[in-house]
Amino acid sequence: MDVIVLAGGHATRLWPITKHRPKPLLPLGDASILDVLLDDVTTVADEVIVSTNALFEDAFQEAIDDRPKTRLFVEGQTSEEEKPGALGALFEVTREMDPESGLLVVAGDNYYGFDVGRFAKQARANDGPTVAVKALPRREDARSFGVVELEEGTRIKAFHEKPRDPPSNLAATALYHYPPGWDALFEAYRVDAEQAANTAERFDEPGRILEWAIGEGNAVHAWSFEDAWFDIGTPSGYLNALQGVLGSRFVEGTLKDCEEGEGVFVFGDARAESSRMEQTVLLPGARVKDAELSQCIVDSDAAVSGLSLKGSLVGAHDRLYAPGSEAP
Repeated sequence: MDVIVLAGGHATRLWPITKHRPKPLLPLGDASILDVLLDDVTTVADEVIVSTNALFEDAFQEAIDDRPKTRLFVEGQTSEEEKPGALGALFEVTREMDPESGLLVVAGDNYYGFDVGRFAKQARANDGPTVAVKALPRREDARSFGVVELEEGTRIKAFHEKPRDPPSNLAATALYHYPPGWDALFEAYRVDAEQAANTAERFDEPGRILEWAIGEGNAVHAWSFEDAWFDIGTPSGYLNALQGVLGSRFVEGTLKDCEEGEGVFVFGDARAESSRMEQTVLLPGARVKDAELSQCIVDSDAAVSGLSLKGSLVGAHDRLYAPGSEAP
C-alpha cells in the first residue's frame, strides 16, 4: 500500500504563524504534527509521498530527509490563489503511481489517536473506498466536515460535503483508503468535474469524490472510531490538539515568576517572565515579559512586553512593547 500525505495548503487561518512555516511542521510536543503522522503511516506503507507546494519545499525536504521510504512531491504552486485544491493535488501526485497498489490518503494537519494500521486492515476488506468517520457530540459540530449517512453495516448511503444542516453527526475525517484500481474512479471523476460549472469547488475538498461516487452507485464505506481526532485548521484547533495530546501544560523552555492557567505550551528555548498566561503557545525563541496572554500564539523570536493580549497571533520576529516597558 502507498500513502499520500496532503500538505500543500497555505493555512491562511493561522497566519502570520503559518505564513512562512508549513502548518504540519508546528510542534505537537517533542515532535511536529507531521512527524507524529509519518511515524504512524510509515508502518503500513510501501512508500510515503508528502505532497506540498513550492513555497514550502525546502522545509518539508529537511523534515523528511532521514525518513526511510518517504519522498516529496512538489505541486506547481506558491500561493493560495494558485493551489489546485486537495483533489487536484491528489490527481497530480497519482499520475505516475501504480494503480495496482492500494492507496491511503491523509491530510498532513490531522492527528489521530489510533493506529492507522487498524483502519488500513479493515479498509482493505471493503469493496470500495473507505473513509474514517467519527460521531461528534452535536450535529451542528459537523458543519465544517463531510457528513455521512449510513445504510446497514459500513456502506455509506449519502455523503454531504460541509452541509449547512447536517443530516447526521457522523463527520468524515481526512483519512481515506482506495483499493487497487483507484485510477478508474479518479479519471472518471476528473473528467466529470472538469465539465461542471463549479469545477474549482469540485477539486477543492477531498470528500467531493466520495460524494460523487455514491451518487454514481459505487460502494463507499465508513470506518467508525471513538479515539481522539484533531483537525488542526485554526488557532483554537491547534490549542485543542495540544491539550488533547499533551494535557494542560507542556514546558520545554523557561517560565520565571509566571502565573499559569490551563493550556500553557512553551516550546524549545522560549521564555516568559513575570507574566500571566492561559491557552497560550510560545514557539521556540519567543520572549514574553510583564504581559497577560490568553488564547495567544507567539511565534519564533517574537517578543511581547507589558501588554494584555487575547486571541492574538504574534508573528515571527515581531516586537510588541507597551510604552515604557522593558524588552524581554
